[in-house]
Amino acid sequence: MAAPCPEFGFVLRATFDASDAERKENVGAFTGELIELLESNGLTTHGAVDSVHHDEERPEGFAVILNITREGAQATNADRQLIAEWANYWAKIAHVTVSDLVDLSELAE
Repeated sequence: MAAPCPEFGFVLRATFDASDAERKENVGAFTGELIELLESNGLTTHGAVDSVHHDEERPEGFAVILNITREGAQATNADRQLIAEWANYWAKIAHVTVSDLVDLSELAE
């Protein structure tokens, strides 16, 4: 039996620490713009928006965690860099990290 083909992509994680009203507005704007960027560049995503508790000094917030890959192909480092550069514009309202390229099928196990 052959091993399944890898699904190369990367993980974007954004955490938001604003008041409830601002946080919901920021998360909506962030995800809306991100989906437009992904679709216009042939990328696709799946993931979740979850509430998170940071620690005693930081309030609860939201975490957006998305696995990003290319539709019908593998994501490239150029795709990852495009998203990382876009994420820099959100640095004032969210802490965003973009992982290196990884096999997303291994993360699902």
